[in-house]
Amino acid sequence: MIRRGIRCIPIPKTVLLLAFACYLLFLPLPSRAQSQDRVRSAPLLAIGTVPISGHNPALAKKRAVSQALNKGMEAYIVRRLGDRDLIQNLDRIAHEVIPVAGEGIQNFNILAEQRSQDQYTVLVRIKVNEEIVGDMLRDAGIVLTPGPAIKILLLVSEITGGDIAYWWQDPQSAPALTATEVALFQAFQDRGFHPVNRSLNPPFVTPGASMTSPEPSIPDLLEWGRRFDAHMVIYGQCQMADPQKISLSLNALHVDQEMLICQESGVAEMDAQEAPSKAKNQALRQLVRQLIAELGPCIMRAVAEERGKRSQIHITLEGIHTYKQFMRLRTFLQQDIAGVERVTPSRIKENSISAIVEFQGDRETFTTRVLNHQRPPFVLRVGQKQAGHIVFDIE
Repeated sequence: MIRRGIRCIPIPKTVLLLAFACYLLFLPLPSRAQSQDRVRSAPLLAIGTVPISGHNPALAKKRAVSQALNKGMEAYIVRRLGDRDLIQNLDRIAHEVIPVAGEGIQNFNILAEQRSQDQYTVLVRIKVNEEIVGDMLRDAGIVLTPGPAIKILLLVSEITGGDIAYWWQDPQSAPALTATEVALFQAFQDRGFHPVNRSLNPPFVTPGASMTSPEPSIPDLLEWGRRFDAHMVIYGQCQMADPQKISLSLNALHVDQEMLICQESGVAEMDAQEAPSKAKNQALRQLVRQLIAELGPCIMRAVAEERGKRSQIHITLEGIHTYKQFMRLRTFLQQDIAGVERVTPSRIKENSISAIVEFQGDRETFTTRVLNHQRPPFVLRVGQKQAGHIVFDIE
């Protein structure tokens, strides 16, 4: 019988590193939606502790359970919304959702309880009816949209007396914000949107003559929106010609869909008892809040619908030479392109990589956002078509 020894052949480090890099390259990353689902479906535990008064432990236990349920539902809402939506909707959450949040409890169990000489403590596990809580949030005007905050570009002119003021007449000079812009900026920001500060981010390209008109055409408005990478363009006019009245008309134009989705207008009267400047500012802020309270949910529904359409888009990146280049592009797509949830490589060649992009939207929207981004990591152009693939040439 012949015994054969096992011979160890050393593997070069470069081969090990390459194999490990390929493993990481094809390792799928959890999507943002999957991560949120895991967080929301995790067990919800809460502790309630109250003092025992009047030698009545039964009442103390009841109050401790009630406290735990309230704390648990607050924790659930915080967990469901996340930092951004919580901060931007805190007023409505505190006054319209939290007081009725108990209605969203499907059932609960007391897991443990402890009674000391002067206090009662309970640990409860809560099962939440997510559909009911979702209805509560919607009733309060809180529409959750995946992805980054909705970017709003304001193109609203202001007429005072016989003068008209509008920033897009000479955007390179970065004119100061009008009173109307300030009121709109603050109101949209308070509602959870991301209004573009055009004075800090002027467009890189000089606009054409038609784009500087006091009443731009729809194509010009869309072009302004694309140059500022905005999801929505809010255009209209504020008239302060009447010393006792302010009228305001606002229109919401969806940049990607290239369509008008909603419009509102109204009139506010100034308080004759106040000083003219103070009365004007109060009436303007009140009118703006009133109109945006109607526009806001319409805009958020439109964007939520668009982002909710999930597609698998096949792309090919031509001109990729290194793994590091692909990782830069992958990070760019997942972090900077709204709606992209995951980028998974599917095929690697010598000078190209194909990948599958999970995107909330359609192919055209995805291509438009990539090509119109102000600061891509590489110069990107659409290359020759391949069957079922979007081809990007990288320079």
